[in-house]
Amino acid sequence: METPSDATYWEELYRIAKDLKKNDKGFWKSFTELGALVGWLHYRGKCAYCQRELVQEGQLIGGAGTTDHLLPITRFPKLGFKSPFNAAPTCASCNSIKGLLDRQTATSEYPNPDELNWETHKMWVSRARTFIAAKRAEATGRFKGEDANWKRALERRNALGPDSATEPFTEPQPRS
Repeated sequence: METPSDATYWEELYRIAKDLKKNDKGFWKSFTELGALVGWLHYRGKCAYCQRELVQEGQLIGGAGTTDHLLPITRFPKLGFKSPFNAAPTCASCNSIKGLLDRQTATSEYPNPDELNWETHKMWVSRARTFIAAKRAEATGRFKGEDANWKRALERRNALGPDSATEPFTEPQPRS
């Protein structure tokens, strides 16, 4: 079996992506650049950063996923997803946190877009994974105990009476 370092691996992913796009009537057909779809196939429909499952029964799970530009489009607008090495499927949470990394990284720190390859892709995904994990750990520490606070607040709210939020909504009747 080919590995991501082999050109034939990527060629085969492109063939699979073309077939998927051609034979699909929904989400997969909407990919405008095959590089993004190749990225999704490479990661098997999981977030490149946290490995969260983004696809179930061939479809995207409830808007939970997007495709991240590994090198941010704000700094490299011409790159897009022409290369699968700039495409990383990601959950909305990781994509949001990675945006912080993009804003903190100087343009000069990024690799030359013309030299993107599997090795630079792995390096940048690893860097993003480390950053995202650190930010999540920081947030966990900062919000420690919030679950208990939320539970106490819900207990107090529940003491107020029935839960009208889950009852069917009825339009107010006009006064006669």
